[in-house]
Amino acid sequence: MIWTVLLGVVLTSVFFFFAMRLRMNAAAQRDTIMFQNAKAYVESYAGYLEANPTEGTINFGGITGTLAKTGFELEGFLDSGKSATYNFTGSLIVEWNKCPGSMEGDLLVKDGENELPAFLHSGTPCNGITYADSTSISVANANFTLTAINAPFYYRLTSKSGAPLMDNKWRLHLKHPLEYGKMVEIEREFP
Repeated sequence: MIWTVLLGVVLTSVFFFFAMRLRMNAAAQRDTIMFQNAKAYVESYAGYLEANPTEGTINFGGITGTLAKTGFELEGFLDSGKSATYNFTGSLIVEWNKCPGSMEGDLLVKDGENELPAFLHSGTPCNGITYADSTSISVANANFTLTAINAPFYYRLTSKSGAPLMDNKWRLHLKHPLEYGKMVEIEREFP
């Protein structure tokens, strides 16, 4: 009779822990399904906004964010011999050769039809700075062109006045909160 009682206790313990394990797996699967559904929902809405861009703040069905073609800092990448054209005027700070310095090139700026003297890589060490080279320029014509002369590099444009700059591409940032402080977040750039 003692063996029967002990067998009952052992079987009860085994089934209890097995049931707890199944419940834990089911909860993890529910969380994963909830996250994947929310991610698909936000990506679907991002696809809609990409097809129909309108600048502004977004608040739709629990999704919040922004869609803008302007920014206070414009960052990009230029391959060797390639150019990027922007359409705005004013005083700018142009930074290039992002640290760490594996790609260090020289910059050519063309303001409309006026070509400025080439800005050469200074050889400045990257001691705690983001970009090794920078210069200030004044853009008088509505469109100006940045060209990488001899090597690819990353660059950043910032307005001296703090005014927003018109970019060549749309910037989309969406957030959708989930339970327990989790968040689905999407950032996209598109033409």
